[in-house]
Order: sequence, then structure tokens, then C-alpha cells
Amino acid sequence: MKRYGPIIGVFLAFAVAAFALVKVYERGKDSDRLLDTKIPQETIDWINNLGNNLNDIISWFDPNPDETPWGNENDQGRDSTSSEGIHILEDELFVIYYLSVNKERAEECLRYAHESIPRLVEICGKYYYPDEMHGRKVPIYLARNQQEYDYFLKKFQIKDRGRTAGLCFFQISTVGFYLNAIFLNGRYVFDSHEYFKEVLCHEMTHYCFFASVNYFQYAKIPMWCYEGIADYTAMPGKRPKFTRLQINEMRKQCDLTDDYFPYTYQNYTGGQSIFKFIEDRYQLEGVQHFVKDLYQEGIPASLKKNFSLSVKQLEKQWKDALDTF
Repeated sequence: MKRYGPIIGVFLAFAVAAFALVKVYERGKDSDRLLDTKIPQETIDWINNLGNNLNDIISWFDPNPDETPWGNENDQGRDSTSSEGIHILEDELFVIYYLSVNKERAEECLRYAHESIPRLVEICGKYYYPDEMHGRKVPIYLARNQQEYDYFLKKFQIKDRGRTAGLCFFQISTVGFYLNAIFLNGRYVFDSHEYFKEVLCHEMTHYCFFASVNYFQYAKIPMWCYEGIADYTAMPGKRPKFTRLQINEMRKQCDLTDDYFPYTYQNYTGGQSIFKFIEDRYQLEGVQHFVKDLYQEGIPASLKKNFSLSVKQLEKQWKDALDTF
């Protein structure tokens, strides 16, 4: 044994070094593959045209993303706090930016953000913490009134979107999903504590949902899906209600394969009723499996896999069940 000991030791050292080099090489290949992988042009077009006057989303595709840790150091309001009077309330997960809102309201917003996380995990499948977002915490801009809301939007060069209770602004690239900001308009959300929490959870659902989508495939998700799931998540246990006129309109006008339905309520409350219908028919687990698979495979494949349904078959069943709403 003494004769072969040094030889075996050298061999083992060489083997360990070779194994380590292979692992480093594999990690490098994975990284290069991610950066070299192309997001389809159809998906890029969908991302850039996702926001319109019917929804509360602004999104864009970034062709030259920054791969360094993102953090919150460059948030609007971070550098100008002293000169513009923007206050900051921050913990390990969230950053609340506000002007004249009293601190109690900002603390309420922070509390509601934390309280929303279990529901987001339940429906969206997971919540994305800062360590999964290159160190970036969720930035929330809380305005007391319309004037402050417009002021925050202007800082982000956002125009013509001021008459909303909330807004989610994000960008997508080969590096991942980057949340620029969530905006909350106190003109509307301060009507009640319940509505405040619902609007915030709605916008946070957009954060978790769009952070989960596989954009390296042909991704084109209609508005009824991403607005419907946001309302469904934000209002657990609530059953949407429609007038007879609205039911007739949805039966005539709503095609689940269209990018969006003609009227705003059809995309939000109508979309919520689709998810509520799926829950009625297939239980909460059915909703969870449907959402999980649509991230990677799209709506048609997820419907077929989980319920043996086509999109048109789901549409017919939902419209037949609208009387229950």
C-alpha cells in the first residue's frame, strides 16, 4: 500500500479537480445558453403591446438588460428624497414611497402587502422574494390623491393612465422579469380598507403571474386571464355578479381566444368569473394546476392536460354557467 499510496492520491486529486472543472463548465454553459436563447419576436410584440387603456399594466421588452444586481438604489424617489419630500418606509421585502400620505397609511400598505403573500402563493404558485429578483424589493408608490398619483407616473414618463386605482409597470428581458413599480391611487383605494387591500393584492398578482411566465416560448395570454386571475386572487371567496344585460353581452361578445374582450368589466369581473367557474367545476386544485401549466405551455395545452377541454369547450361551459352569477 505504501508503494501505491502517492499514485492513488495524485489520481484522486486529479479526479476532484476535473469534476470541479466540469461543473464550472456546465454552469457556464447554462448561463450562456440563457443569454443566447432568443425570445420569439411574436412574444416580444405581445409584451410591448400588453398595456392598453382597458387594463392596469404597462410592460415593455428590454433588448439590452443589465445583469448586475438590481436592488432599489436607483428607484425614482430614492435619490431625490430630501429635495422633493418623498418619504420611504422599507423592510426586508418592500419599499413604500409616499409624499403627503400619513405614515399610518404607509404602514397599512406595508401590512397589506405582507398579508397578500400567502394568497399569491396559493393561486400563482409562488411569491418572488428579493433574492430571486437580483436583490430587488417590490417598490410601491402610494399617492394620497390624483395629483400625487399623476406626479409619480410622470416621474416614470407614463402618460394617459392616471384614472386608475392601481398600476403595475414592469419590463421583461432574457435576464428575467424586472418590476419597475406598483402605483396606488389614494383617490380610489382609500375608499375602504378592504378595497385598499384588494387593489394592492391585484397589482401584486400581476407581479407574481408575469414573473412566472416562460417567455422563451410563444407566449400570448389574453387579458381575461391575467386580469381575471388578479381579481380572483385579490377577492378570495367573492362571487362576481352580473346583470342580465351583462350576461347577454358576454355570451355574444366574449371569445376566449381574443386578445381582450370589448368592455373593461368583461376582462376583469368577467375574467374573474371564468376562474370562479373553474373552481366550481374542478375545485381550487384545478385552478392551481391550470395556472401552473399555462405558465410553461400556454392556455390551450393546460386546459387539455388538466381538464381534457379545448378553449372553445371551456368558453361554452362558462357561458352556460353565467346564470349562476
